[in-house]
Amino acid sequence: MTMKKKLKEIDLYSPIKTFFTDLGYQVKGEINNCDIVVKRGKQTIIIELKLNLNITLLLQAISRFSLSDNVYIAIPKQCTLLKKNKIQIKVLLSRLGIGLILVDIQKTISYVEVVLDKSEYSPRKNLNIYFYDF
Repeated sequence: MTMKKKLKEIDLYSPIKTFFTDLGYQVKGEINNCDIVVKRGKQTIIIELKLNLNITLLLQAISRFSLSDNVYIAIPKQCTLLKKNKIQIKVLLSRLGIGLILVDIQKTISYVEVVLDKSEYSPRKNLNIYFYDF
C-alpha cells in the first residue's frame, strides 16, 4: 500500500518558476518576505503561496501592495474552498485587485493556470436596487 505524498507549500514554487521563466521572467524566491518575486523589465509581480485560501493569505497579499502593484496568490487547484465558491472568490479577488494562479500538481507533471489577472476593478452599477424609507 502506498501513501499519498502530502502537498507542501514549497511544491507550488517549481511549477510557477517554470511557468514564468518560460514567459521570459526572472524568478526569485523569498525576497523581502515575499514567497516569489517575478521580474521582466520594469514589471514586478509578487506571488504569495498557500495550500489553502484563507483570510491570512488575503491579508498577506494586500500588504504586498506596498511593494508592487501586481500581486497574485497561488493555491492548489484542488483547494476545497475554491471548488465550492469559485465565482465568489474570483469576484472578491477582483475587488481587491489580486490575481489568482492555480497549480495542479500531478504525479508526472504540474500545470499552472492564471485564472484571474490582476486588474483594476470597476464595480458594475446595480440599477435594480430600490431603497425604502426606514
